[in-house]
Amino acid sequence: GWILFYTGQYELADQYVSDLYRGKSMDGEGSILCAVANQAAGKFDKAIPYYTIAISNNPEDNDLLYARADCYMQNAQYRESLKDYNLLLTKKPKNTDYLLGRAICKKSLEDAQGAMVDFNKVLELDPKHANAHLERGRLKFKLGDERGAISDYDHCIANDPGNALAYCMR
Repeated sequence: GWILFYTGQYELADQYVSDLYRGKSMDGEGSILCAVANQAAGKFDKAIPYYTIAISNNPEDNDLLYARADCYMQNAQYRESLKDYNLLLTKKPKNTDYLLGRAICKKSLEDAQGAMVDFNKVLELDPKHANAHLERGRLKFKLGDERGAISDYDHCIANDPGNALAYCMR
């Protein structure tokens, strides 16, 4: 199955493993392969249940929980994603990726104040975090702070000169 995955044949990898476990309980390895294959194929709704199985088999694996949080977010299931990010942050409260994910969820759920707190926390921990500057700038623009938004876009560009979105937003 992994060979199919590594050659970009995500649907075949998922099908192979699904057929292998048909009628049986899927183990951690099979669920991880199916989860990753579906996520790579952009089938986030199909990846989520596989990640849930993988997490139940590997409850201490933060990477699996982080991947499921991303799938929830990509699938616009922000409340579910937020739950995963909150759990991750109880384990690693200073992880900037987890904080950024939670901030984006909060922004998507119209919790501008909570999102701003998390964006600021990311930038306290890593002042050069380009995506945090970009996303905070987008929130500032939405809230009517055009100058603050432009400043954040400029910081994003300074730290990630190839970030086309920041140039467009600017």
